[in-house]
Amino acid sequence: MKRFSLGRFERNTRTRDFQKIFSQGNKVVGKVLILYFAEEESPVRKLGVIVTKKMGNAVVRNSLKRKIKEAFRINKECFPSGTSIVVISRTAAKTASFSEIEQDLVTLAKQKRVGS
Repeated sequence: MKRFSLGRFERNTRTRDFQKIFSQGNKVVGKVLILYFAEEESPVRKLGVIVTKKMGNAVVRNSLKRKIKEAFRINKECFPSGTSIVVISRTAAKTASFSEIEQDLVTLAKQKRVGS
């Protein structure tokens, strides 16, 4: 269980971290998610999640964030070490199941590897 944990140090939480990834990183678009990624100096994979208010109330937004974080936690080996990632949910994510979100995240991770 410990190997799958998603600790505080593995999350992007600061505005400047997000701005850096948006300005210096690359973008890959999927069916339900948009993935921004940038290489970092630290060997840790970092995740940031953005779900806009257009998705619904707080219950819906938090549910989407939990699904995205869990999909990343389970599949974080798909991303190379030292990568900072920001995942933005698209409107289709509102009705997507966990397996669809997970599949889209893994597909985007593979596209990111091919692109780099």
